Amino acid sequence: MKEIETALEQWILSQPNEKRGEQYVTAYGKTYTMNEILTEIRNQTDFGKKIVRNIITLTIELIARGKKQLNNA
Repeated sequence: MKEIETALEQWILSQPNEKRGEQYVTAYGKTYTMNEILTEIRNQTDFGKKIVRNIITLTIELIARGKKQLNNA
């Protein structure tokens, strides 16, 4: 899973800094920015692990539906 975490980190870091600071997702009663999500992933928190698992699941579902080029999904 390290490769997926690294890819997600690279994607977050490629976003404009102001976008990374905006509220992005709400979970467990807290709203997270991309920067906070990145920290959660790096620190291997329960939330960080869940985000990675959810992204893997979504990717598999998209591929299974025939979306082979995910960047165009």
